[in-house]
Amino acid sequence: MQIYSTSQMGTFHLHHNEDHFCVAPIGRDRHLVALMDVCSMGLESYFAATLFAKLLRKIARHQYHLEFRLATVRPLEQLLADVLATLFDDLRQLQNHCALNTEELLCTLLLGLLDQPTRQAHLCIIGDGLVVCDGEVWDFDQDDRPDYLAYHLRTPFDEWYRGQRRLRFSAIRDLGFATDGIFTFRPFDNRDYPPRSTEAILHHLLLQVPPRTAGPDFLRQQVHALEADYGLRASDDLPLLRILFPKPT
Repeated sequence: MQIYSTSQMGTFHLHHNEDHFCVAPIGRDRHLVALMDVCSMGLESYFAATLFAKLLRKIARHQYHLEFRLATVRPLEQLLADVLATLFDDLRQLQNHCALNTEELLCTLLLGLLDQPTRQAHLCIIGDGLVVCDGEVWDFDQDDRPDYLAYHLRTPFDEWYRGQRRLRFSAIRDLGFATDGIFTFRPFDNRDYPPRSTEAILHHLLLQVPPRTAGPDFLRQQVHALEADYGLRASDDLPLLRILFPKPT
């Protein structure tokens, strides 16, 4: 399984890339992937995305060791619920321990668990985000009013989780994720360039097949090509993930 990733700071942001991503092994043949997009009206908003990523890496390490110790591979659906339940509890404890305001924890979360041998993925989308699977596109847009996880930390987890949007994919060849920054590419100088539509940008970044010689910085090169060849830069922060599953044997 080949995982490509990159993250670019938007031109409207001067000090911090306020979005984040996370990729971590969560089992012998499994990975956790996540994208976080913060609320620009939150307090020190980059903090929430960074915190979510660190907690998810910690949770993935624990689940990896648990699988090894118990010699048991749980269904992806159950594992996804367990990961989110742990994240929920960790955030509650940190909010209390550090006296954090809700506004300091406002962050969307696009969380996925990937199983390489079965080429399956289970996803939970909390807020906005873009998912591309084998050429099909799912755009989750809440009109800049996401129902952030932090709003519900006093709600029983099971009650909250039942209302979340989830996707399941099988026999995957190509899976991609982006925050809504992918829709914010704009000209950044006054030179003449060939036109490039939103659909063409999406294809350039998340749909075209990488060449066999593509290295780990493939996505970063693709973003830079949009700037060099078409004079386009994302005005909002943009993390990208692309996962290519091996062909079945």
